[in-house]
Amino acid sequence: MKKTTLFFLVFVAHIYFSNAQWVQCGLSDKNVTTLTAYGSNIYAGTNDGLVYISSDSGKIWTSISNGIPAAANISSILVYGNYLFVGTNGDGVYLSTNKGTSWIAVNTGLTNNKIFTLDNYYSAIYAGTFEGGVFFTTNYGASWTALNNGLTTDYNKWISKIKINGKKIFAGCFRGLFSSTDYGTTWTATTFKDDQINGISKYGSNLYLGASTGAYISTDNGISWTLKYKYAVGDIIAYDKKIVMESNNDKYQNGVYMSTNDGDSWSIVNEGLPLEYTTVSIGHFAALGNYLYATTAHKTKKGVYLLKPENILGAVSTSTSTSTTTSSSTSAKYTYELDKFESSYGLSTYYYKVYNNGIYYDKFKVYYTTQPDYINSSEPAFYSCPVIGGIDCVNNEYFSSSTYTGGYTKKYPSIDALITAWAKAYFKAIYGN
Repeated sequence: MKKTTLFFLVFVAHIYFSNAQWVQCGLSDKNVTTLTAYGSNIYAGTNDGLVYISSDSGKIWTSISNGIPAAANISSILVYGNYLFVGTNGDGVYLSTNKGTSWIAVNTGLTNNKIFTLDNYYSAIYAGTFEGGVFFTTNYGASWTALNNGLTTDYNKWISKIKINGKKIFAGCFRGLFSSTDYGTTWTATTFKDDQINGISKYGSNLYLGASTGAYISTDNGISWTLKYKYAVGDIIAYDKKIVMESNNDKYQNGVYMSTNDGDSWSIVNEGLPLEYTTVSIGHFAALGNYLYATTAHKTKKGVYLLKPENILGAVSTSTSTSTTTSSSTSAKYTYELDKFESSYGLSTYYYKVYNNGIYYDKFKVYYTTQPDYINSSEPAFYSCPVIGGIDCVNNEYFSSSTYTGGYTKKYPSIDALITAWAKAYFKAIYGN
């Protein structure tokens, strides 16, 4: 009986702001769980009860955590004048009135101490909880009152995000987006009745929404929404005439996407962020002027990452459809070459560089593995990557399959030949050379 070993070739293309470069800017040994910008400061919270402040763009971080339990998981931070609030995942809300020198618990009236989000309308502070709905205080946390009229189910009371725009309040939930025009006294369901809301941001007169069904923009304060990206979106932020979001989709590469035209096209900006194979996992964004900060969920490469405006160069955009476009002010002549090869845990990776008239322009990777079960079971990140090739070792015949080569029809004499053909086919399909 002949034994057959199957190989699977996995192909992922990286379309980048070519020179976009995130840099790690501190707290590298901490699991940073939330970020907030206020004035000239950036604040970070961790999963071990620590709050940090930086006044120099993340070069130096100072702990301001005296009085917060070490076991507290900081989930949100809000600054209002001299009042600094932190929400925790299980220990309620803590308040500092002396810039973090000391903290006190302010939980009277809260029936749920898992605080996911905080926002304010002047001195009215709103807290969104896990399955407890919305609470507010007008006396800086001395007492809290529930505001759940209209939030009818447990899923509606799982509040992931509160965002206040003028006199209108939005509550993003595990199931649905609600709005209130009477300071939270009553809530009205929007068209997002079944969507999981992961992020809400405002910039100028526009609102931006990250949901399980995509990224949306509203130009009329939430009366109507326009879909700008049709794959699942995590956190989202608008700043400095840009929109940035995290997307874990099964069409393009997972990670961070940026748009400079209100969502008409998007570009990957992962360069410099820690990867778990092909996946970038972002927890939260915060912007201070034209500096963008992010937390990651990487197991070992932790802390806060910074993207400066001068590192966003040479846009290469990928639209929300299946098409990909590139632009250049001069006649483009693209070439590519193999940069390096790596092999680890049954996964082999070939790294390619793309050049435009001899200048570095882009990159892509080709993967193959001898362990399909390892990909499908142990590494969920690879669910986003289509299996597009195979090998019949019985007859020593190597077959390929994709939209570029037209199915299981072509044979190659070796694995290297197969991978080289894949790289060439993809390069020709994208760059036309």
